Amino acid sequence: GIVLSTTCSPDDVQEEIWILVHFVSYESRRFYYHAWVVLDRSTGKLKTHSIPFTFEGAPVEYALGLEYDSINNTIFVSYSVNDCVSRCICMPVSSVRDFIYKTHNVI
Repeated sequence: GIVLSTTCSPDDVQEEIWILVHFVSYESRRFYYHAWVVLDRSTGKLKTHSIPFTFEGAPVEYALGLEYDSINNTIFVSYSVNDCVSRCICMPVSSVRDFIYKTHNVI
């Protein structure tokens, strides 16, 4: 089966709890994929999740940090690429929310 794990702390984002998870697919080599998981803040129940994705299309991307900036309404993610390069990405919450809810699997 698939094992989901995270190295990022969940974050409160506009009345929801967002978690960036990852899982490994062992193909001809290992491939890491991310997915957003959204929980209801008041109940803790799963609301939805995104489809699997990568930030850059590299075989190994490992998310290390997640931070919500409520002042600028952005999500900041730090991650590594191929276990050797560190990267950061800052995205508008609206863009991430659109991705989650347009590719979602509502529970």
